[in-house]
Amino acid sequence: MERFELADYKNGWVVGDFTPSLLKSTQMEVGLKHFRKGETEPRHFQKSAIEITLVVSGVCRMGAVTIHAGQGLVVNPGEICDFEAIEDCSVVAIKSPSAPNDKVIA
Repeated sequence: MERFELADYKNGWVVGDFTPSLLKSTQMEVGLKHFRKGETEPRHFQKSAIEITLVVSGVCRMGAVTIHAGQGLVVNPGEICDFEAIEDCSVVAIKSPSAPNDKVIA
């Protein structure tokens, strides 16, 4: 076993084709992200990656969809989406393939 600190990884991303990572992979990216109420991410899309967001705690909005703890959302390549934390929230983000330069601000 190997203990690690999430704070040692960029924005909670721990698996993917980047450094540092716990598991180097070109097939996927996995991150645990924490947001405070009111935090946002701009409108963007992925050129080639599918992104799955699982809400672990709290409530957030992605595009026009509000998702609560225990729910998730699949965003396909080319779909434009923004993000807002309606409450403090934690999400697990999974992207496939791992393409660190795939995100385009819309």
